[in-house]
Amino acid sequence: MSTTELYAIGNAPVDILARVEDTFLLDHHFAKGECSYIELEFLRAVKTQLKAPVYAPGGSAANTASCFSSLGGDAVFTGKTGTDECGTIFRDSLAREQVSYISDGLYAEEETAQILALTTKDTERTFAAYYGASRHISTKDIDKTRLQKSRITFLDAYMLEALKGEDTLVSAAAMAKEAGGRVAFTLADSSIIRDNGQAVEHILRHTHILFGNAREAMAVTGEADEHKAIEKLAGRFELGAITLGARGACVFSGKQIHYAPALTPPKPIVDTNGAGDHYCAGFLYGMNREFPLEKCAQLALLCAAQAITHTGARPAKSLKPLLESVKNGEKALNRS
Repeated sequence: MSTTELYAIGNAPVDILARVEDTFLLDHHFAKGECSYIELEFLRAVKTQLKAPVYAPGGSAANTASCFSSLGGDAVFTGKTGTDECGTIFRDSLAREQVSYISDGLYAEEETAQILALTTKDTERTFAAYYGASRHISTKDIDKTRLQKSRITFLDAYMLEALKGEDTLVSAAAMAKEAGGRVAFTLADSSIIRDNGQAVEHILRHTHILFGNAREAMAVTGEADEHKAIEKLAGRFELGAITLGARGACVFSGKQIHYAPALTPPKPIVDTNGAGDHYCAGFLYGMNREFPLEKCAQLALLCAAQAITHTGARPAKSLKPLLESVKNGEKALNRS
């Protein structure tokens, strides 16, 4: 079996995208900019109140695998879906995006995970997650041979909400390290860190490459200042990237820290859903091809800027043209 570039493990949901007012978030007790966790009946009730919702495949790790494939990389994804229509939508999307889907089987007792991705006028996104079938992922779903032949194992912290999430992620990380691969971990959301602090720390002990945003960096380090938080993370991990929203991102290699400003997107901003996943994919693709740190950051930002110009967290078109921009040292997206 040939080597796989990226083996991603995470939730397997369908996103339900809708625009809402801030009052909608308050009325439903959704913390703006974070992820709330809901049950099926509540999800169904909220969906009836949404105007023109759009259904699109999502999931942080699956999105990252999709973007990685769009750049021309080889990616596989392990998750758990149900036997319902949303499960079919999710699996079919990965097939179209040339990402191999690996699982021990479908879970018939609960519906496929669904995530409300609610965007307010300021383009901030707020999530409300029903995990459903994704809650039942386990180590049985992982193709151990394929994982151990992968260069990078990408783990999604959202999966810590699964019943056996911590065990699955830690086992995958241990298998990857034993085989000489690198483990990448995305912090996902500050609520995950608050609610699963010990589990997050357990996985961080196995992590080579860390991803997160400024809020998550402060949450995981306990620092109230983002610069101090980034310095602390740079001193701990081999590689990493912390996104800073409209201010761009910070990447680090050991104690070398590089700040990169955000790029102007080629079209108006539609929503920010999926920008972080695009960023992870761009960074990992560049790293896997031994780009200099600054080039990894540039490709990541180009991918993220592309993500916010359309609805949905997966690429709307091929990301391969962005590679030419990086090769030529361009900072704009006028050729993408």
